[in-house]
Amino acid sequence: MTYEELESLRKEQMDNWLELKELLTGRLSDIERRLDSFETERGRPAAPGSEPAVDEDGLPLARGLLRPRQKVLSLVENDLPDNAKPHEFSLGRWLKGVVTGDWQGADLELGTVKTRALGTSDDTAGGYLLPSVVSAEIIDLARAAATFVRSGAQTIPLTDSNKAFPTLEADPTAYWKDENDTITESAPTFGRILAAPKTVTCLIKASVELIEDAGPVLDRFLNEVLSRVLANEVDRVAYFGQNSGNLSEPLGIWNWSGVQSQASGGSNYIDDTLDAAKLIYDQNFAGDYSDLSLVTTPAVMTAIAEMKSTTSEYLLPAREFGAIKRFQTKQMPENLGAGSNEHGMIVGHFPSAALLVRTPIRIEATRAGAGAMERLQIVVRAYLRADIIPFQPQWFCKITGVTP
Repeated sequence: MTYEELESLRKEQMDNWLELKELLTGRLSDIERRLDSFETERGRPAAPGSEPAVDEDGLPLARGLLRPRQKVLSLVENDLPDNAKPHEFSLGRWLKGVVTGDWQGADLELGTVKTRALGTSDDTAGGYLLPSVVSAEIIDLARAAATFVRSGAQTIPLTDSNKAFPTLEADPTAYWKDENDTITESAPTFGRILAAPKTVTCLIKASVELIEDAGPVLDRFLNEVLSRVLANEVDRVAYFGQNSGNLSEPLGIWNWSGVQSQASGGSNYIDDTLDAAKLIYDQNFAGDYSDLSLVTTPAVMTAIAEMKSTTSEYLLPAREFGAIKRFQTKQMPENLGAGSNEHGMIVGHFPSAALLVRTPIRIEATRAGAGAMERLQIVVRAYLRADIIPFQPQWFCKITGVTP
């Protein structure tokens, strides 16, 4: 093809792309308007004759309870100026404006700046507080990255009035009766869990020069770092939190009372997983194998994938094992047991557990605190108050003695 033909083809493709972009932008705006109407009605009683609000899967929205794919953002009142969308806010531009005082091209971010104490844009007291909807987006990123939530655990925003949760410790028994006989009473054993939110914090320092020179990548970097740090810590305490001694952290699945335990039979971790599933089914679990999840270390997951026959052929796992969802995380301990060389494995029905969020993540930035002034630094502080609780601890099983 000649240069002129190529140039003509480029222009044609560019025109097609612009038309497609306009079409998709219009569709996106329509979807956002519809989402806004759903979120406006979320948690409110349905008007007579109207349809209840549903999530992206078409399932009814439960007030105060979020499945893994639903978002904390949908429960937070939009505190951005002019009802702007959270994705229009740039954490990088906000932080750069806080550091340099130059808000050129950052009108939205400047409009949100106010000190916690005075409601002005001067950093004279406790620094700058990030808008709630932006903080909610970061916690949603953290939830999306946390294997605990991806495994099916629910997220429940806590209020002062919902800190107590019921658990079923023993099922009731059903009896047959003859005509006119007295019905045999069978009362289930209910327990009560009181949420005790703990505070997890993260403090980041950076030089003012770095923030001044950073380009657009700063926005993505901050979001990824903050969400990943929080996701890792949620996973760690969800699986192995030890609320004892000086450790003020939520108690993890491994240490819950009522969680079942299965000793590993050797190096066949597929058998170990199915044995653990059997113990769960023995506790009147009525779901499918696909409703269960296995969470373990990367080393164990690799050992499972590399299992071979005596003729060095990869083993085809049992259908039941193949149905169980599998997740790996470095937040599962690898130093258990007397020899400090055992790895953690947990099989369970994770929708029977929950991440309780008392205070959504709050992010603040200042140039005045924690020695930042003397070192020409910016300090970013993030904190979250949360707890981990089981509703059916007997539907979880820890596998001990695993040494890949």
